[in-house]
This record gives sequence, C-alpha cells and structure tokens, in this order.
Amino acid sequence: MAYRFVTNLPRKEYEAYLQKASLVPLTQRPGWETVKSNWGHAFCGLYRDDTVIAAALILTRTMPMGLKLCYSPRGFLLDYEDREAVAQFAQGMKDYAKSQGAFAVKLDPFVLNSDRWGTDPQAVLSNLQAAGFVHKGFGKSLHDYFNPRFNMAVRLTDEEHNPLDPKALLKSFKKGARSYIGNYHKNRGVFFEKAGPEDDLSEFARLIGCTEKRQNVLLRSADYFRSIRDAFGEDTVVYYGKVNLPQFIAYTQGCIDKGQNVESNTRNRDQAQEARKERGDVVSLCGGLFVMPPKGEGIRVAEYLYGGSDLSLLPNLSTPNGMLYQVMLDCMEDRVDYLNLGGVEGTLDDALSEFKQKFAPEVLEFIGEFDLVVSPVKYKLFDKGLPAARSAMKKLRSVGKKG
Repeated sequence: MAYRFVTNLPRKEYEAYLQKASLVPLTQRPGWETVKSNWGHAFCGLYRDDTVIAAALILTRTMPMGLKLCYSPRGFLLDYEDREAVAQFAQGMKDYAKSQGAFAVKLDPFVLNSDRWGTDPQAVLSNLQAAGFVHKGFGKSLHDYFNPRFNMAVRLTDEEHNPLDPKALLKSFKKGARSYIGNYHKNRGVFFEKAGPEDDLSEFARLIGCTEKRQNVLLRSADYFRSIRDAFGEDTVVYYGKVNLPQFIAYTQGCIDKGQNVESNTRNRDQAQEARKERGDVVSLCGGLFVMPPKGEGIRVAEYLYGGSDLSLLPNLSTPNGMLYQVMLDCMEDRVDYLNLGGVEGTLDDALSEFKQKFAPEVLEFIGEFDLVVSPVKYKLFDKGLPAARSAMKKLRSVGKKG
C-alpha cells in the first residue's frame, strides 16, 4: 500500500470524506477557517493508494516571540485505531509544521474517554503516543485546554438513530425546567421563532450584551455571529424567545381578577405595561445561536454556540428553557442525535453544569489534548517558561471553542 500526505486536499474531496465520517465536529467543517480568519489554514489529507483515509483542518498562527503553532481543533478525522494511518498522518503533519516554522502541532480529538461512541480510548492514546504525540493529561478545569474536556449534550435519538418521543424527552427534564415549557409559556404569550436571513443579528447581539454585562464576561459581536452564519449558511440557526406583551398583560389581569397571586401578578402586569410603552408589543427575552450538523453517516451533533437573555424584563418566564426544548424538537425532526450544550467544569459543580443538568444531558468526557513536538526548545519555552505565550494561549483558546 502506498501512502501520500497532501496539504491542499481539494474541498470537494474533503467534503466527500466528511460525508462518510462517523463524527464531524463543527470546528473541522469547511467554513470554520473563515470564522477564524486571523489564523492561516490548510486542509490536509492522507491517501492510501487512491483513497482518502484521513483529513484535518489545520489552523496556524504566530504567537509571542515569533513562535508559530499549528492547531487542529477537535481533529484529526481518521480511524484512530488504525496505528499505521495515525503514524503516517502524524509524520505528514510534522513535515508540514516544519515547513511552516511551527514549534508543535496541537490537537484535541473529538473522541470520548470511553467506548460510548464505538472507539477504544486506550487504543487512541496508545497509537497517538506511538506516533510521537504527548498527551496533556486529564485535567478537569474548563480552562485547562484550548477546548473544554467535559461537555454536556442531550441525546435526541435511540440506538437506531430514531428520534425520541418528545413527551418522553420532556418528562426526562428536571421539574424546574419542564414546568416552564409548553402551556406555561403559551398561556403567557411567550413564543419562539427562528431569525430570518434578513436579520442583521443586532437584536441577538443585544441579548448577548445583556449576558455579558450581567456575568462580567466578554463574548462576541454581531459581526462575529454574522461570520458564522456566512460560513455555515442554512445550518446556522438563531432562535429567539419572545413575549407578546398584550397577551401577557391580559393573562395576568385575568389572574388578578380571580384573586390568584395578586401581588406578583400585579407587579408583572405593571412591568409589562411599562415595557410595552417603551418597547412595543413584542419583546425578545432570549436568543441562541446553533449550528446544525451536515447530512451524512454516523452520529450527528448540533452545537449550541452562544446564548443570551434579557433578565431586566419578566425573568420568571424562564424563556431559555422553552427555547432549548423547541430547538431539540427541530433537531429530532432532522434526526440529529445530540444537541451539545457546550463545556462545563469536570467537577460538574459550576453554574453552567447546574443550568444544563436540568435537561437530563449526557456528560461527554473527551480524551484530551495532544501535542506533536517539532522544536523541543521552542516547545519548552512556550509550554513551560514563557508567561506571555501562556497568557496568549489562554486568550486564543476560543479558536476551537463554540463559546
């Protein structure tokens, strides 16, 4: 058998390979390189005779002190249990990194640290190490690596990839989540809709801004969200959770007339009346940006990238609960296997975990991060001894992240 490594795999061949892959992470799809436009990129591939058996999107960037890093976010895409293929691809990647002047190749495979998705993690670890990769350990912090090693994802299909029963899915949620879904929202004038192609996403950015201010974090701009939509087209879906204020006012007035929770309903009615004067009849309370998986074989995972909510108005409506359930229903209709809610602390005791656990997710523990060292001196400088580079690495972790 003859092997041939290329650094300019034609897009059509790359996409055809992805169609047959068992798992395709968002950050390995064509388009991610345009979202991360401040990184150089290459679509690399490995042929066995005339057939592509491995591929990866490789991003390259110059770090402080002129140190250059190659990174394959959630890559590579290959059979990690095929030791020869792993070795051949690693050698090709090492040669490519040398040609770019990079000190290392970093990857964090879309492979679980269990056999739940049909891959033996011990074989993966062994084959990557045999090919020269250094495993960076099994850290649990959300910020130990470029990508969180622990994610939470809601399973939406059975083992035969048939959609779950929506009522059974809802019943699996914790009571605190499912109580605010369905008729609770419908009666109060809450509804959910997708943004149209004409939406400039400024309203979504406003909702993100509310979350930024409340949590004292810096997320992304409307331009960045538009770049994701431009990159992935119709697969990018922005959902809004909105409230029809006249309907909400009528509902609360009806409760007051019946003597039900008069104090809280009066307070909510008055707040809604003021908001209607200032903001009109319909107001957005939350929003989420999702990317749906491409059609293809294997396990299909939709990604929840960003979410924001305006808690200055009627926060007790808990609209994000209903929005996520609506997204799950749409995913099941498209036979998507998982909705990935994103990263959490490995200890599962952080605020993100607390919110996501409401939806009965599976905890996805990934195998971790690997480095293929090209220049030992420069690698040691970056990994151990250069505070500026370490600080830059933290800032740049978002290159492979969803949020």
